[in-house]
Amino acid sequence: MKSATVQPLRPTILRVLHLVVAALVVLLWVRTAASPGSASERFVYVFGVYPVDQFAWNVAATYAAGLLLYVVGSHQDVRRRLIVATLHLSGILLPLALVEGPALVGWIDYREYLAPDQLGGEGPGNRLYEPELYFHRPPHDRFSNALYGDAAAILGMRSAPRYAADYRYDRRGFRNDHDLDSAAVVLVGDSFVEGYKVTQERIVSMQLGALLGARVANLGQSDFGPPNELAVLRLVGLPLQPAVVVWFFFEGNDLYDYDLEQAGWSTRGATFSDRSFVLNGLRVVAYWTRRHRDADDPQIASAMLRGPIKEAGATMYFENTNPPIPSTSTLSQLDEFTRIVGQARSLCEAQGVQFLLAVVPIKARVYAPWASLPSALADRLVQGDISRRIASWAQANGIHLLDLEQPLRAAAPRGAVYYLDDAHWTGFGHRVVAESVAAFIRERHWLP
Repeated sequence: MKSATVQPLRPTILRVLHLVVAALVVLLWVRTAASPGSASERFVYVFGVYPVDQFAWNVAATYAAGLLLYVVGSHQDVRRRLIVATLHLSGILLPLALVEGPALVGWIDYREYLAPDQLGGEGPGNRLYEPELYFHRPPHDRFSNALYGDAAAILGMRSAPRYAADYRYDRRGFRNDHDLDSAAVVLVGDSFVEGYKVTQERIVSMQLGALLGARVANLGQSDFGPPNELAVLRLVGLPLQPAVVVWFFFEGNDLYDYDLEQAGWSTRGATFSDRSFVLNGLRVVAYWTRRHRDADDPQIASAMLRGPIKEAGATMYFENTNPPIPSTSTLSQLDEFTRIVGQARSLCEAQGVQFLLAVVPIKARVYAPWASLPSALADRLVQGDISRRIASWAQANGIHLLDLEQPLRAAAPRGAVYYLDDAHWTGFGHRVVAESVAAFIRERHWLP
């Protein structure tokens, strides 16, 4: 009996089939190409065009189309075609199942091996989530890196300096040199307090401790928002029995950094897509193949510094999207913020702890006297009066407030208090803030 065979398609039909399938594949790649919606998204777009998940689906669809053409269009008999196709597919799917199976059931998270150690990074090597609505770095974490400023990274300024820093954390995953069972002062805040791109010895908590001759606990974490800060104050800060709590509010984004998703908080960011070996590998590829933008990026403004300032003649870069302009949404978030801060103050008062709200200004506000800011950004500084509203609210409610705008601006002629190409304080900026907080505490005799 003759083996089963399928008559090969006629050449004309076969060519048409190839053209149709090829056209569909090309259409898929064209239609799914996209521009990142924000600067940070560029780092998870493969070749700066395709979101990682979409790129993976496109590759799979392209492979399936090729395999289909082989099975349908080959001149070999059908049994041989199916055997070859099955072996080929198995050679891909079986190793993939072995690698991805543990990630699928949650036994392994490949971010621990593929995601770089950095502040604000994702994955268990960077961030551990607690069910009580806060997160922290792994206990006793240690790492060093050298990063471009955020604006420099967005604009692809390869000649820009990298800022080297070492990072050391305590058993609770916060940036303290030693495990603390008590502290005279507790600092709560986001990346400014944690010390983004600043080496350990120069961060505000270390310098404040030296100035006061007292133990200072740093409970800052990059991307913390007010709900996270309240949780960490209640569960970690107040049990240290401090005399003073300093809550840092950054006017640039703290109103946006709300994450109230109680359900599933402890497993936040731990879906299969997050843990996957393939997708995390593609995220690495996306980072290294990102397309660099030019200096006309709408999210970034720049201005040359002039006048009696140490960086005169240098170009400084600013975020165009800050500070937030009051709107229905923003004012609602402001109401929520004041409610949370009021609750934090009450918790402190109940334990006889002094509470200080420190307002961190955006860089453009500090450097406005020495920079010819673009009109849109200059107007935004006037309209974005969230920090002034908070100051008025604090005064009306008897909350101690320290506005850091004036001390930072007064110190700017002596040295850079913010990085030229990043939104954060330099080591000198941390020093200025530490001196300001120390002076505020000393003047009121809050410490023995």
